[in-house]
Amino acid sequence: KDDTVTLLKDASLDEMLSIATDGITLDLNGKTITASENFTSNWSNGNDSHLVSLDATGVTIKNGTIETTAKNKHAVNIYGAEVTLEGLTVDHTNASTGAPVVIGGSDVTLSGKITVISGENSWYGINLDSRDINGTVTDSSLTVSKDAVLTFDGKQPIGIYVENTCAAEDGKVSLSFEENVTIASDI
Repeated sequence: KDDTVTLLKDASLDEMLSIATDGITLDLNGKTITASENFTSNWSNGNDSHLVSLDATGVTIKNGTIETTAKNKHAVNIYGAEVTLEGLTVDHTNASTGAPVVIGGSDVTLSGKITVISGENSWYGINLDSRDINGTVTDSSLTVSKDAVLTFDGKQPIGIYVENTCAAEDGKVSLSFEENVTIASDI
């Protein structure tokens, strides 16, 4: 549909924000999305404890901050999707486990200024992995677009962790950097 949702103020979520509609742009408008004190999830499977979950095509999240609390696993979980993250800070400092950004069986583009902050309990900054989605081996790709500035901050020394869970079934994973990309890290 190519619709844009624009935040007018900071948002504290009581449950995971799931974006499953193709063509949506979530413009954070300089605001922050975080978990509320009342955030609920089913920790037995952990798949609804992410702060934001994406499983649609043509989705963009831009211009703000996604910040976990101890009630969250991943800050941004991208599964079987096509997503652009633009001008975004993903802060995983206070999460109980997981990673700031997880890319499974998806095509993701990072553009503009992207800051990924890991905490004591983070596995790393970004996870890139192939996945078996509903019985189909699904490749993953991460492209850091032209002139992007990618900054890793926080506690964990691994910025991008690349694995290929479906390698035995011909799964593929690709990581590419277009021209004039800047990568910075204090860790």
